[in-house]
Amino acid sequence: MKFNAFLKNIHTGFTHHKVGDFEFMTIPSFDEKITHCFTTRHGGVSEGGFESLNFSFGRESNTENIKKNFKIVSDTLGINPGDIVLDNYDHSPYVLACDKTHKGKGVYNNMDLPKCDGLATKTKQLPLVTMHADCAPIFFYDSKNLAVCVCHAGWRGVVGGIVKNALDLLINVYGSKLDDINIGVGPLIRSCCFEIQADLESVFLKEFGDFSVEYRKGKMFGDLEKGILFRLFSYGVKAKNVTCAKACTCCGDETFFSYRRQGADGGAMASFIMIK
Repeated sequence: MKFNAFLKNIHTGFTHHKVGDFEFMTIPSFDEKITHCFTTRHGGVSEGGFESLNFSFGRESNTENIKKNFKIVSDTLGINPGDIVLDNYDHSPYVLACDKTHKGKGVYNNMDLPKCDGLATKTKQLPLVTMHADCAPIFFYDSKNLAVCVCHAGWRGVVGGIVKNALDLLINVYGSKLDDINIGVGPLIRSCCFEIQADLESVFLKEFGDFSVEYRKGKMFGDLEKGILFRLFSYGVKAKNVTCAKACTCCGDETFFSYRRQGADGGAMASFIMIK
């Protein structure tokens, strides 16, 4: 199958939910053996540019608000917020295999995880969380082998190999088969808004191909979404196993936070995944 055919055959659209004021998204192909979601900016207690469901400790000074936001999502999903493993992200390609020894690191306890932009586990009742404010959330789920992974994937991480690292961990460490892994690519800054300069243009063209850069009105725009999908295609993932949200965080000012749009005055969304 050629890449254009792959793109035509993936699934599109996440499912939107609202519980009280809390609004979130899930992946239709993921079954009830796990719980997961990608948050929007709605349903929390933060204020100002962080209104209202912010998860970025690095931007909002009121950490109690952020902890309350984690509890709002945790109560809705049925997880223990004190068990959350929170990525120690660094725009890296590194994926950490997590077990019960990592429980609770990042939100309510000291962060002593190594730098990592992906978290994976086969341990039940171990919630994994990554944070996002334009970088892509990528969810991986093997329902037969009961293994999960979630990644914070910006262009540096994708170029560096975070998609391959996630798949390699699931297959080589947890024993998953490639054809059994379902994948969801969530909201990110899409090519409509991701203006780039010549240095990044050359990286995209080299790593992903001509399709990954768009030229409009004398400006250049990167298509990281297609770059991620190209990586999945290149590693042999079947189109039927992929769902893409097809949603832009930068355009969606009423729905999502965006670092490109708001800078350090805006918050971050979060991806949650846990085996029940």
